[in-house]
Amino acid sequence: MSRKNSESRPSIVPTSFKRTRACLDCGLVKTYEQFYDFGCENCEKNLNLRGDKERINNNTTPNFEGLIALMKPSESWIARRQRLERRVPGCYALSTDAEPTSVGSRGRY
Repeated sequence: MSRKNSESRPSIVPTSFKRTRACLDCGLVKTYEQFYDFGCENCEKNLNLRGDKERINNNTTPNFEGLIALMKPSESWIARRQRLERRVPGCYALSTDAEPTSVGSRGRY
């Protein structure tokens, strides 16, 4: 059985449930520190969150509802239903109540 490229990487899960935030573009949930250190593994090419506090504050939110943990997004029916099948394995918000403020960002919510 061959593995998809996105599933050959380690899963991205929050290291704590304090200070968790969701990416407004893809819904990936991580801690503020994880966004600062690594950016968003799905959206980093467009959002450039790594090491930029202002971009993190503008493109992530602590206000989200629900959490989906996906280990094999390409094989998951819930990932297909939520349109997450091409995302990296990790935890995702079901919904957010904010809009991205960066230019050119296309949120999925």
